[in-house]
Amino acid sequence: MTKETGKEVAVKNDYAVSSDFAEQFDSSLSSAGDSMDSSDFRIPKLTLIQAMTKSTFNTEGVAVGNFVNSIDKNDMGDSLDMFIMTDIKLWQWDYNVKKGNDTKKEYLTITNFADCPNAREAGPTAEVLEKMERKEVKAEQMLKPDLIYRFYVLLADEVKEGLAFPYIVDFKRSSAPEGNKLKNIFFKMKKLAKVPSYAKVFNMTSEFVQDEFDYYIKKVNGGRNIEKEELVAVETWIKELSQNAASYEVDESDNDADTIVEAEVVTEENTNQPKF
Repeated sequence: MTKETGKEVAVKNDYAVSSDFAEQFDSSLSSAGDSMDSSDFRIPKLTLIQAMTKSTFNTEGVAVGNFVNSIDKNDMGDSLDMFIMTDIKLWQWDYNVKKGNDTKKEYLTITNFADCPNAREAGPTAEVLEKMERKEVKAEQMLKPDLIYRFYVLLADEVKEGLAFPYIVDFKRSSAPEGNKLKNIFFKMKKLAKVPSYAKVFNMTSEFVQDEFDYYIKKVNGGRNIEKEELVAVETWIKELSQNAASYEVDESDNDADTIVEAEVVTEENTNQPKF
């Protein structure tokens, strides 16, 4: 039982089926998935929907301020409890494209921060230059890279259901300070309390900001301690990712789906801009 909720945490085993149910099936028969391995899967992102999120990404019409699974486009709601397993810092490289009288930003690639910590001053790495050549992007089109704090997470509800699968949460641009805050929290947890990042359940929500632009940012706060029943599932995935991370592809299809680049605050003189 948790002190915070007073509720018992029940974690189902082996993907939420009882042994009696599983024994109904003929184990000699093959089924979908038998020929698949980790390389067949993409790890989805939990993407924050904004007013200017492209309709081609937000196909289900998920409300602004809610999170969406970037692969199946499920509405995940506006509040998620999660275990944060591991993290990495990255650079996202974008470039400008002239479309008629407008200039649009396009996604190019993502690179590891550790490979070139001073990328904003040093410019494109060999890996980025190769992508530029392949897409015929000129040097003058390139923008300064954005720093990404990327976290691999498991949702607490899915852990309890026995169906936990990793997600990615990216903190960049207006949400980057929240990612940096998490890094500081985990440093203190490790150094002072001697516990890992997944020792606590963190709650992720969104916060509305009305400034030069109207937009939402990700916010994260700590919650209850992990339960023993949950620990097995979480550490199983940590081991899997540490050993086979290269076999899993991260879904990058959302790239800028959760960032605002054009939405303006609505005024009496400017009524045709989106507002939420």
